[in-house]
Amino acid sequence: DQPGTPSLEGAGVLILEEAERMEKAWQLSEAEHYYEEFLARFPNRPEQGFVQISLAYVLMKAGHFEEAVKLLKEIQREYPGLREEDVATDFLIRIASIKKRLLDIPELENWVKTQPDRLFLEEGGLGLALGYLSTYQVERALSVLEKLSEAPDPRIREKALFYRGWIHKWH
Repeated sequence: DQPGTPSLEGAGVLILEEAERMEKAWQLSEAEHYYEEFLARFPNRPEQGFVQISLAYVLMKAGHFEEAVKLLKEIQREYPGLREEDVATDFLIRIASIKKRLLDIPELENWVKTQPDRLFLEEGGLGLALGYLSTYQVERALSVLEKLSEAPDPRIREKALFYRGWIHKWH
């Protein structure tokens, strides 16, 4: 804490803990609500910038890219030369990458659909699952990975099982 700034206690801690709990449970709209509540109730806290970054991250995971971009650009303006600006810049780069991947996914989906056996190729089903994962489409990724448990190639089955376990551990 900064000198003269009281430590974060009580309601503020509870709100942030609940936001983090909701985010970990992938209840993103609820997490968004709690981060917004903290920002509204505690506008002068030194944690404000990093809570805004947490909110932007939740927006990003929920696919609300334009809202996240708007918030991240505000953070860049409000915190020039500080760590918050650096993190906001990194997230803006990540969002640009996600948007590019989102444009690439339909082409891969069509490639697999034209020959269903392509699903069982590494560049087919695994590529599609990883594309979904990298764009926070977890349920779609899991659906593809479950189908890959029937792949003729044991290496594909093992990789699919690994990614399913990884998702369940972190999601």
